[in-house]
Amino acid sequence: MHAYRIAFLSFPNAVARVRWAERLARRGHDVGYFSLSRPNLPPDSRVSYHPLALPPLKGYARFFFGRSGTEAALKEFRPDIVHGFYTTNYGYLAAMQRIAPSVVTITGSDLLLEPKRSPFFRWINGRVSRKADALNPVSAHLAELLQNQYGVPARKVHQFPAGIDTGLFRPGNRNEEGPFLIVSTRNFEPVYNLGLLVGIVPELLKAFPDVRFEFFGSGSLEQKYRSQLAPYDRVRFGGWQPAEVLAQRLGEAHIYVSTSLSDGTSSSLLEAMACGAFPVVMDLPSNREWIRDGENGFLIPNDPSVLKSRLIGALRDRELRRRAGQINRKLVLERADLDRMVGRLEKLYSEIIG
Repeated sequence: MHAYRIAFLSFPNAVARVRWAERLARRGHDVGYFSLSRPNLPPDSRVSYHPLALPPLKGYARFFFGRSGTEAALKEFRPDIVHGFYTTNYGYLAAMQRIAPSVVTITGSDLLLEPKRSPFFRWINGRVSRKADALNPVSAHLAELLQNQYGVPARKVHQFPAGIDTGLFRPGNRNEEGPFLIVSTRNFEPVYNLGLLVGIVPELLKAFPDVRFEFFGSGSLEQKYRSQLAPYDRVRFGGWQPAEVLAQRLGEAHIYVSTSLSDGTSSSLLEAMACGAFPVVMDLPSNREWIRDGENGFLIPNDPSVLKSRLIGALRDRELRRRAGQINRKLVLERADLDRMVGRLEKLYSEIIG
């Protein structure tokens, strides 16, 4: 494989993007990470950081008027390809620049939620879809939307997820006799709908003396949920944690819960599946690509009584959890292993660069 100079344009705290950048650099590519602030790169990183000088405007405007500053930074790096993430900010910059061919990854909310906020964002999505040389939706559902709603030709659509480190995220020392651990790793923001889970925690703790809950993440609603569950000593809020800690807790967890109202392909779900935690997740198109209800997880509506019922069912059915764990580990290894996905990314770059 030819070594390329690759420019990543993304938010600094985008963990999946940093993982891709690191893996590409380890494979011999020269990777530059372009962002408004420094990403959390490891001390021995081979990825270089390049600050973007965008106009001092509020919100989306700094990206909409940021092409000249982006091109100035890219000219110094001289990339073979520019890869942007999220269509309504850094992905837009990648598609609009004229320095090198571009790939834009669509992660979910940029296509599912942003157009509902304003017709302007739908227009932005259409413009990015036309200008980018290739589009990388992380789920089949997003790929269908690109083709059906935006008229993107199939040849421009290259669908695959970010992938996860299956060497790190793997089954751990899970005690199937109990006590039982239920884990959430989604952030405390409205879209993740964690109030649905928080509301039924007291009932489950009362019904199951050997059940514990752990919540990992951060966000604007964290203190509210901490206060609601403060009286219960079998509930722990772990805050933001690095991947190594999440992998260890998911490896011991019996059940993983996500009540998110919108998702592309959720890396959090794939991490839980790779670790063998039984998934109880919302019935979303992207989740249906990975979960068959009642076979390798449960798909639920936005209904607390159903969530409670499914959690009770999963707690009581050890054999279902065991079978699901085997299915899910194999599924993630085949369809979402990080190294395999980086290999697909390299192939995509090669096709575009020529």
